[in-house]
Amino acid sequence: MTNVNNVFSRCSDHIEWVTLGTLGFQTAGRATYGDTAKPVGGSGAVMPAYATSLTPEQIASVIAYERVSFGGGEAETVLVDCGLAEGE
Repeated sequence: MTNVNNVFSRCSDHIEWVTLGTLGFQTAGRATYGDTAKPVGGSGAVMPAYATSLTPEQIASVIAYERVSFGGGEAETVLVDCGLAEGE
């Protein structure tokens, strides 16, 4: 499994991908996603969009969980980066 923090160094980019999904990126004319410029729909899989089924805070919470659990991010830093906590 690819470290999500290597694909998306910025939480905001990760949130955008989960919010819009494959079809949202394609509709916006975006051919790649993430820091590694992965082709949108390149693997044949379709990333669903969660903008209509989850609130922005719920999406940010899921992303924060992924970035800590699967990316090894520091929880406090990730929560600030994802807009779920205020920094010092």
